[in-house]
Amino acid sequence: MTLAASMPDCREVTTGRHLRASPTPAPTALKAAAILEPVAGTAETLQARAAAAAHAGDWQKAANLYRNLLEQEPERAELQVQLGHALKESGDLEGAEAAYHAFLRTAPEDADIHLQLGHLARVRGDRMSARAWYQAASARSGADDTVAEDARREIEAIDRALLEERRRAALALTDTGDFAAAHAALSTLVEGDGCTDLTGILGNMAKELGRLEEAAAHYARFAAWAAGQAPRVRAVAALQLGHLAKIRRDHVGAITHFTAACDALWDQDTDTDTAALMAEIERETALCLGQITGALALWNAPK
Repeated sequence: MTLAASMPDCREVTTGRHLRASPTPAPTALKAAAILEPVAGTAETLQARAAAAAHAGDWQKAANLYRNLLEQEPERAELQVQLGHALKESGDLEGAEAAYHAFLRTAPEDADIHLQLGHLARVRGDRMSARAWYQAASARSGADDTVAEDARREIEAIDRALLEERRRAALALTDTGDFAAAHAALSTLVEGDGCTDLTGILGNMAKELGRLEEAAAHYARFAAWAAGQAPRVRAVAALQLGHLAKIRRDHVGAITHFTAACDALWDQDTDTDTAALMAEIERETALCLGQITGALALWNAPK
């Protein structure tokens, strides 16, 4: 029997599927009792009471009732899933895992139980295991199935979280001055993961490592991307190109880029960040003008 063939009393009106626990259980300091507390009643009565307890959020009571029901009808493996939901929601993750696996052994190709094991792994903080379970759920479900959609959404959420962690780690390396390690991490993010917004910072790392030609290529790519972004991003892209030109002693080119940065900010409200950028542009432009003036003075000095 599959999960979709679960008990009528446990079906949700809104989805037509069996009663399912949420992907993330509600916080609780208690665990459902692992010891069966006998409850009298027919299987039909116990099932109705268990479903009612679950809908009311009384997960410990629901778990005990499902255990009693399994004592009466051990052949109904799908009850292990309902027991697993109740145990997970009450905080007994080990018990939930045991219950889910008890059902999995009877229905190894059931898509939904793989999804539930993915939820359980995610609650435990094991995102890679969760992702593997979600992939397995997707592989066992139809393309338009609700399970497939749930699995896809969870996989995307995990991938976004993992990518964000890698981004933060790479940026932390720039803050510590480990430019070589930061360059390697950022290169992977830009080239492998399509994080074009980090291309400018990758250019900074190349510049710090003395790879000026590479830095120029990264800055040009960042400037092309920034053309479709907010004025402040465009200004930063132009400023980076200006810094590189200045290092190359191309002071006229640097001033051209600094002017472009100023133009990008010209009509913007002067908040703290914009004011800081304008101050930097003004300072760098003045330095370049000073270099040009000094060079002209030397050129015109009596020989």
